[in-house]
Parts: sequence; structure tokens; C-alpha cells
Amino acid sequence: MILTTCVNVWFMRAMYRHQRLTIERSTVFIPSLEKLETVYQTLKARAGTTRWVQVNDDLYLSSLRRGDQPHRDTRLIRIYVEIRERESAMLFRAQGPPITYALPAADQTIPTDASIAYRAHGIALVAAPSPLGNPSIPSVLSTPKPCHISPSTCASAPRHSCGPEVGSWRTLVSDLRPS
Repeated sequence: MILTTCVNVWFMRAMYRHQRLTIERSTVFIPSLEKLETVYQTLKARAGTTRWVQVNDDLYLSSLRRGDQPHRDTRLIRIYVEIRERESAMLFRAQGPPITYALPAADQTIPTDASIAYRAHGIALVAAPSPLGNPSIPSVLSTPKPCHISPSTCASAPRHSCGPEVGSWRTLVSDLRPS
């Protein structure tokens, strides 16, 4: 019984080590918690801790074939970044407009491009230019519409208790949700 337990412990450690090495050396982004956190920390370090970060993966996911599940798992990057940004919004107040990173395939980017924040495992995260010409500031989120009516000044909304700080955060988070 003791011998079986020792062999199982050794086998499980070897299996987990093999899985970790497979994930680290893969040419496809396999979203482990460690990798997702690494990507998020890289984006936050590049953007600054007081800026919102978001990932736009629409073009990348729409370019994949229907059954290409290993590449579709990159959508977890966007979901993870959104969750972490909501968490940080509860602790810190974001200043300035958010920075949007587009997610193309790594072979569609130039390795020396300065706007690339992360490039590994077949993907890249590139600071996306805005249609307004100001890089990394999306036009949709650049001017969140805060709740500006205070309960004492508006008789038509007597139960309205949303202040500018709460309203701005809710507006920004609701705009981050996929449509």
C-alpha cells in the first residue's frame, strides 16, 4: 500500500511537470492561470496601473475555422482581463481613457513593432489605434457618460441616487461587456 502511494505521488508529479512543459513550449496559446496572469500583468505594466485595459479579440476569433478549438481558447484572455479590471476598479479609480489591445495572430505582426505588448505562443497583443487618430483610445469608451443628476436637484427622478463616481464606473464596465 505504501509503495503504491509513493508511485502514485511520483507519477502525478511527473505528469504535472510534463503538462506544464507542454503548455510553456506550445506554439498555441493554452490558457493556464499562470499564462493569463502573465499576459494581464504585461498589459498593465505597459498601460500603467491607473489606466483601464481591454482586449479586442473579435477579428482574430472570426478568422478561425469553426472547429479550431485550441485557438478559440484565446477568448479567455479577454474574459480574464475584464474580470481583473473589474476587480481593480473596486480598489482603484482609473484615470484617463482605457487602452485597447487588438489580438492578431503573431505571424500577422512585425516582431519589432513598438506597439506590441505581448507576443508569444502564436498570438500578439497590439495597442490598437483609435479612429480618432489618438492611439490606444477607443472612441466608444473615451467619454463615459457619468450619472450627473443629483437627487436634490431633479424632481422627475426622486429615487435617483447615483453619483458621478458610481455612474462612471458602471457605464465603463457595462461598455466592456461583449455585445
